[in-house]
Amino acid sequence: MGLIARRGADVAEPITPHPMTKASTKDYYRNWSLHMILMGLVPECVTLANETSDSDFEAVMDELFKPIAPGRRVLLRVARGQA
Repeated sequence: MGLIARRGADVAEPITPHPMTKASTKDYYRNWSLHMILMGLVPECVTLANETSDSDFEAVMDELFKPIAPGRRVLLRVARGQA
């Protein structure tokens, strides 16, 4: 992650966090938010109605906001998995 942070990019997109990848939102935010805008962070799998209940979706979103506080350099959107 350190190498990417030092590349001088303005935006890292799409950021696809756990459970779709091994990296957590906290890892991305801690390592990159001082250097670039993070775009994504909402795992696609939690937005699929047949896979996630409303209460589970709300719990995931609540957990998403904790590590990205105060929200500097973040643009939330669905981070789609690659086929």
